[in-house]
Amino acid sequence: LSIPGLGVSRSGHAAALCGVRWVISGGWSQRGFMKDTWAVDLMKSIDMSVTISHERPCTSSLFQVKITFAKGKPPPISVQWYRARTNKPFERIAGANGLAYVPTADDAHCQLGAACLPCAGSQPLGQTHFCVTPAVLIDPEMSKIVRELVANSYAEFRVRLLSDSQEVYLYTLVLELTAVKLKDGFRTRVNEGYGSDFKVVLSVKQPKNLVLHLREGASMPMAVEHSFERDLVAFVARAFWSMNQGAED
Repeated sequence: LSIPGLGVSRSGHAAALCGVRWVISGGWSQRGFMKDTWAVDLMKSIDMSVTISHERPCTSSLFQVKITFAKGKPPPISVQWYRARTNKPFERIAGANGLAYVPTADDAHCQLGAACLPCAGSQPLGQTHFCVTPAVLIDPEMSKIVRELVANSYAEFRVRLLSDSQEVYLYTLVLELTAVKLKDGFRTRVNEGYGSDFKVVLSVKQPKNLVLHLREGASMPMAVEHSFERDLVAFVARAFWSMNQGAED
């Protein structure tokens, strides 16, 4: 075991968590058998600052956490990204645990936050530092294309339909104002309307993957050629869904 403030590295020691203090006694080190006892304050502040840098606060732009320490050897840092919709609390983004994050269609008009916790394994070594970004805008080029596709009430994408057997099937995904279609050449394999259960689920770890949830018990996992296309699918499909819900009301 070796963490800041604990003296020399050791093994075979006794350890117990007492409130916010980690008490460690004895063990073996290169110096021989240890007879000392240490109490490490897990909430002791580590002098560090956290910022989030980006070229511009837009989808498809790279957001990076920048961490600086006032002194000493930097401890390992656990990072978790969050998003907050307008007037809503921050929610954890599952799978977003790196120092870098690229906002997707899910993050449009949301604030992003990064929680950074100094730690040793699963044990915290200080307080969490939280940094927030401005609201994420839709990439201007993306926004222009989406407006054109929605105005035409039609969008077409080449997709790879994914299956549990790892086989990949190439199809054409067609998004129309009132229906989602999956075509194989001239044959239409799927023709579904935008029901109340319709939603687009984007993968965080696989930037080209998404799932179209058509209705209860009917979903289509698929992949596109580029993450930019995936955001296009999400924006257009959600726009058509919203327009249909308005028409039903």
